[in-house]
Order: sequence, then structure tokens, then C-alpha cells
Amino acid sequence: IFSRPQKLPEDPNADPGQRVFARSGCGACHTLEGVPGAAGNVGPVLSNIGNVAETRKPGTSAADYIRESIVNPSAFIAPGFAPVMPAGLVSSPADLDAIVQYLAKQKK
Repeated sequence: IFSRPQKLPEDPNADPGQRVFARSGCGACHTLEGVPGAAGNVGPVLSNIGNVAETRKPGTSAADYIRESIVNPSAFIAPGFAPVMPAGLVSSPADLDAIVQYLAKQKK
């Protein structure tokens, strides 16, 4: 049974997508450099997801892949990870747009 991940503290001066990431508890399962407390290892590291997402599904943009991964996490499971991410962690269209834009910019 899934329990909602613990939310991280929100930095009011942070990018809106980073605030959604913190508020939605994404850092409980994912590591993302630059986000205090985002050190989870259940899901993939997201510090380079803007580049990695472009390679996951041929013909799918990074932003479209990231959006699909949030809305329908079972559509594609990152290699080496279990299909445990629940759908619905980000439900507001504005929040979804903000987090997708933010994650698509994460490139190392």
C-alpha cells in the first residue's frame, strides 16, 4: 500500500516547478541536485532528466516523456526500477506544466 511521500520544505523564491516537486513529495523517491532533501533512491535520479528523457522513447520529446511519466507512470518504467510510482501526485494542470518545464531543464 502506498502512502503519500513526505513533502519537502518549499523555498518561496524557487522555480515554480521546484516548488511543485517539493510540495508533491517527489524528493522522497527521487534525487535531484539543488533541491534540499531530494535524496530518494526508489526512483531514478532526476538531475539529468532533461537529457535522459529525450532517449527513453524514440519520437517522444523530453517534456512529453516527463509529462507522461507523471500522469501515467506505468506507461514506461525506467530500466532497473520497480513500477511503484502512483499516478495523481500532481493533479493541477498549472502544477503539471510547471513541474514538467522545470524537470525538462534539468541537464548536466
